Amino acid sequence: MHVLVRLLGRVGVETADGFVPAGTAKQSAVLAVLAMTPGRRVGVDHLIDRVWEEHPPPTARSTLYAYLARLRRVLVPWPELQLLRDGAGYTLTAEPEQIDVHRLRRLAADAERAERDGDRPRSAELLGAAARLWDSPLAGVPGAWADRMRETLTREYLEIQTSRYRTELGLGRPGPVAAELSPLVAEHPLAEPLVTLLLLALRQSGRTAEALELYERTRTRLREELGSDPGAALADAHRQLLAGDRTAPAPPPVVIPRQLPPVVRELTGRRAELAELDGLLPDGLPALVLVSGMAGVGKTALTTWWAQQVRSHFPDGQLHLNLRGHGPGEPMTPGQALTQLLGALGVQPEQIPADEQQAAALYRSVLAERRVLLLLDNARTAQQVRPLLPAGPLSCVLVTSRERLTGLIARDGARDLRLGLLTPDQAVTLIARLVGSDRVAQEPEAAAEIARTCGLLPLAIRIATAGLAGADYPTLADRAAALSGTSALAELEVLGDEQAAIRTAFDYSYQALTPDQQLLFRRLGLLPVPEFGPRGAAALTGSTPERTAPLLRRLLDAHLITQVAADRYTVHDLLRRYAQLLGLECDPEADRLAASRRLYALYLHLADSAARTLFPQFVRLPIPEELRLPGEPFTDARDAAAWIAQYEAALVLAQSAAVAQGAPEMAWLLSDALRPHYTARRGNPHWLPVARTALAAALARDDRAAVMASLTSLAMAHHCTGDYRRAVGYNRWIVRVAERITDGPAELHRFRASALERIGVACSILGRADQAVEYMSAALAVYQQLGRRTGIAINHNNLGADYLMSGRLTEAEAHLTEALEIHRSAGARRGEAAALINLGVLRHRRGDLDAAVLDLTTAHLIDRDLGHLDGEAAALVERSAVALSAGRPEDALHDARTALALVLRTGDPFAECGALLALGGYRLAMGHTRPAALHLRRALRLAVTSGVRHPELRATLGLAEVELLEHRPAEAARLAGQVVDLCRTGGYRPLEARALLVIATAHLHQGTPAAAVPLAEQAAAIQRAIDHRSDLARTEALLARARRA
Repeated sequence: MHVLVRLLGRVGVETADGFVPAGTAKQSAVLAVLAMTPGRRVGVDHLIDRVWEEHPPPTARSTLYAYLARLRRVLVPWPELQLLRDGAGYTLTAEPEQIDVHRLRRLAADAERAERDGDRPRSAELLGAAARLWDSPLAGVPGAWADRMRETLTREYLEIQTSRYRTELGLGRPGPVAAELSPLVAEHPLAEPLVTLLLLALRQSGRTAEALELYERTRTRLREELGSDPGAALADAHRQLLAGDRTAPAPPPVVIPRQLPPVVRELTGRRAELAELDGLLPDGLPALVLVSGMAGVGKTALTTWWAQQVRSHFPDGQLHLNLRGHGPGEPMTPGQALTQLLGALGVQPEQIPADEQQAAALYRSVLAERRVLLLLDNARTAQQVRPLLPAGPLSCVLVTSRERLTGLIARDGARDLRLGLLTPDQAVTLIARLVGSDRVAQEPEAAAEIARTCGLLPLAIRIATAGLAGADYPTLADRAAALSGTSALAELEVLGDEQAAIRTAFDYSYQALTPDQQLLFRRLGLLPVPEFGPRGAAALTGSTPERTAPLLRRLLDAHLITQVAADRYTVHDLLRRYAQLLGLECDPEADRLAASRRLYALYLHLADSAARTLFPQFVRLPIPEELRLPGEPFTDARDAAAWIAQYEAALVLAQSAAVAQGAPEMAWLLSDALRPHYTARRGNPHWLPVARTALAAALARDDRAAVMASLTSLAMAHHCTGDYRRAVGYNRWIVRVAERITDGPAELHRFRASALERIGVACSILGRADQAVEYMSAALAVYQQLGRRTGIAINHNNLGADYLMSGRLTEAEAHLTEALEIHRSAGARRGEAAALINLGVLRHRRGDLDAAVLDLTTAHLIDRDLGHLDGEAAALVERSAVALSAGRPEDALHDARTALALVLRTGDPFAECGALLALGGYRLAMGHTRPAALHLRRALRLAVTSGVRHPELRATLGLAEVELLEHRPAEAARLAGQVVDLCRTGGYRPLEARALLVIATAHLHQGTPAAAVPLAEQAAAIQRAIDHRSDLARTEALLARARRA
């Protein structure tokens, strides 16, 4: 069935049965936009922009969807025409031949081929068929886009008619040409090519007077309306007319260059870029596109591929010129380029001016009325390209370059299309297309490894797979193994073809740099980390960030580095290897080692400043004088926290590289600087390996201070993961090392004090209350001797927390208040938050709920600012308990859930126990016994596995309360009885009172109130003694019930 989507005329669908309009004007615009690129997705935003231009209404998106729905109904009778939703856009499924504009273009292209083949009658026939499709384009469609399209399509139509009547004249048909051209020229009186053809047709028909009148009329109009004289072709025809030569031949055909190079066999992974280039065609605007990217990324392949696909849109020719911006020999000058381009366009050598400006003017004149695609490959500078840009509105220029050529973007309006690497999947697909999908299917891991070692770079992949053609690498795995070695760059070349080598491609980019830029690039090969900033680059060259910034911009412009964020750069893996190789070839080893040491000193300077800003209370090694750098990078805690979170992984890589390069002190100094961060964000997988690397380096150097610092990190890492017994072992090792030191700096004794402190905390967690107080008091005494206020504050806080668990609230308050005052005066915000959490617990037990909430909320906000997840969670856990006491169960649930989410990110079992206990407490309060039991049993398993006694007892007691609610008082009494015994051993008096209360309640449920009374009296006595007001009221109420019964 004949179906034709009409854009030439009213927009709609034409069939043998008649014409079906698309609908309203804007609905017609939607169909027109889609029909200009059939079979290709058009984004929703793109459609809105075309239909409503710069000022779409707020309802544009919903209105567009309504238009699309109506268009689907219009197209229902023709299943070959469908509007499909494709991701974030829509596609019209139609063959180009089913759309009049594309059929017209196809007929014109066929006519051009027929002309080249010498079949002039066939060419005239095809051009006539194309012309008969013409009608006023996009009739009734409003908007700037439609206006641009009408202008473009009209130009194409006039070009077709020009070719048609030139061919007809060549066939000796001046009479019909004059008859048909006269109304067309009347409609377009300034279209000189048509006027010239009409003048020739009139002259060959013997109508000289009419021809002379036509020329004078045209010349007058050109002067009045355009201020110009007739062009060369029209003036030459006039001269022949005056000479009286009626039999002069038709004007010679214009030279149509076809210079595009052959395309690569397979173009993979560039669908988005091709779609962006396709978007240039419908607009009909003069297009200048800059395609830039690193060497080997496929710029020429992409632009050549696209140019070959769309060459029919440029009937006046396709030009290609290698500007030699990077490669053997000197870059092509604009004058040399203009000479080649003008020659390709048919200008005789003797007619090309020697003066560059005059040649450029002639070039612009030749292209003024021609629709040409110009591919300027391998450009070096914007100045090299600018004289080669056509002035007319019909041509499209593609420029490829390894440079960013920002001048073309800023001054000349070039569209910036930066070509990136392939994705891993795209790279493997390319390999499959090059070597066969069967081979890749048999060795998918090897194919992925080839893609990875080639850095996802298309040229490298093509060279690597070319090596599979011989017998050297019978399998993909063999090729992957060869590429993964130290000579990867040497492997990425084709023997006998110097241009088919990655190193050659990189050499051309490197040789375009100045000596300072080359030095910086070589130094980047020393980077042990994937990303770097201006400070790191400056350290490598021994310069300043200010002087290094323009060098980095040059490397960025040359696509030798890539910008990943503001002041953050990375180097492609193959370029990094290339830089390393250049460094080995060009720079003395001493210079390279000195550069690396400057870089490590910078890393240490930044990490140390961040640690001191965030965690001033931590015991730390002093930075040796020779490694200190001036200035203080961080004074704001948020900036420091953001930096350490972003660069922690890079510092780990730097530590390993420093050890390998003979700088072992960096191993323990970087580990020591990272320790506070690891403590705040527990569960980091790097912590233990970093600490072990540090300890090995310190033991090898027999540096006792470094040994103690490294042991401290190991002890804290195990402590934070719940391995308290191993943590205590490392802490005792620290104490033994310290005892062998009779003198030395105060820092060594601080390590001993902190080890004693951590042993005390571990004893407290493990239920050894008396030992906990003993070690904490010993640590406090050492800190007091040293005058270390932060250490004094920490141990006051630890003692306060221990006294809280044993119910000694008065002593706890004294220690906690002292800790808070010292931390606040020192600006130690993490320590302040820790003291506030414990004070919040104390105030909760005394029944001062408002004060408890204030303390806990303040602590939560501090820890959130510092990124201290465990601290955040601890504050929320305790605030959840306060919310339950205050009758706000929704708040309690929210805080408990948030706390659990936080601790699951840290891997700290002690913290996870606390969050699970909070959730279990909420469920108990709500009477939800089944979920309460699930949370409590999970907490109990964690506590038992980790050996943490206090959470174990709380979980067991919670399960006893579940048994009460489930009407199993005997089991409740049994579990609570176990808790009472263990609490008396560990000195946990508040928990003992709660357990006694559960047993008393069980007796009431069993109908034995007489047994309940003495148990409730014991519980009340404990609570009065420890001033535990929050539970005392409940105990007294139960005691009254038991006595009445």
